[in-house]
Amino acid sequence: MAYRRNLRLYVPYRILTLEGICHGIYLLWWTQKRHISAAAVAAILAFSDLVVMALNVPTGVLADRFGRRRSLIAGSAAQVGGILLLWLCESSAGVALGCVTIAVGDSFRSGAQEALLFESCDGAQFGRRLARADAATELALVGLTLLGGWIAQWAGFHAAWCVEAALALGGLGVALSFREVPRPNEAGDVGRGRWAGVPWSAILPVTLLVAAASGAGFLVPLELADRGAGAGSVANLIALLQLMEGAGAAAAGVLGGEPERRLRLLVAAGALACVLPGPLGAVTLYFLAGAARPLRGELLQQRAAPSNRATVASIAGSADNLVKGFWLPLAAGLRDSSGPLGANALLAALLLAALGATR
Repeated sequence: MAYRRNLRLYVPYRILTLEGICHGIYLLWWTQKRHISAAAVAAILAFSDLVVMALNVPTGVLADRFGRRRSLIAGSAAQVGGILLLWLCESSAGVALGCVTIAVGDSFRSGAQEALLFESCDGAQFGRRLARADAATELALVGLTLLGGWIAQWAGFHAAWCVEAALALGGLGVALSFREVPRPNEAGDVGRGRWAGVPWSAILPVTLLVAAASGAGFLVPLELADRGAGAGSVANLIALLQLMEGAGAAAAGVLGGEPERRLRLLVAAGALACVLPGPLGAVTLYFLAGAARPLRGELLQQRAAPSNRATVASIAGSADNLVKGFWLPLAAGLRDSSGPLGANALLAALLLAALGATR
């Protein structure tokens, strides 16, 4: 295989660009060390999410037009700059600039990563490669988060940010080492349009499943806290959810069969999981969402035109962020008015309706 270097570097690149060292401590850094209010931090993070949603598809188009390698280099360079801003700036404006810079980097990398992997292996076992990469990334995030907390506790926050910046610089070095894969017949595919080859039947149900998992990850810890659970129990549940998402991705890389059929079974199981009680439902949904994402990525890359691969992958990511952005406050409102069952029942109905509409 001509582009084995890309395949060897793909998983290390994903891990180096996770921003996992400070994943569990950045709120403490901003509120306790930089004395920025929690409300300002929440507003900054929400705005950053909007930036990612707004730029995901345009940056996917740029990756299709100018190359995946260039897009990954731009994304990693922006990430390094954003991390340095978050580390060194002391004002709300500096933190906002750092978060937006990182959001720009995330959008440049999102669709280009999957497109580069698909083209580097020429589609051979792409689904399994992507699933294993997703599993490795989720497990690495857990480890990096725990490591970051340990570093901050014993060596200080500055040491943690230093390690985070070093990892991001390593990611930039890997991006520079990637090789661009020529795309045959690109000129003939452009006429199909940017929306050609988008399997909406895969995007919509999986987006709802991802939203269901995200909602459970938000609501169930609140339920545990209402019942008197301590911070340690809540943190353990969140770590378990991350592990289950990685386990789901690993399972998707092992199981055989037609991707679309497996995807429909996962979404149907997700509808049932929505009505399971508390932590059991959350753990199941995270496992199913972890398994569904790489299967959807496989369908996206198989069906997209060579000139559109990064774009359609970015469309899926934007859909996930958009639906989650609407669902989380709605789920919180339903929880307050009708209890957890109201939100869960609505999501179960939506998942089943999406399956029926895309049959």
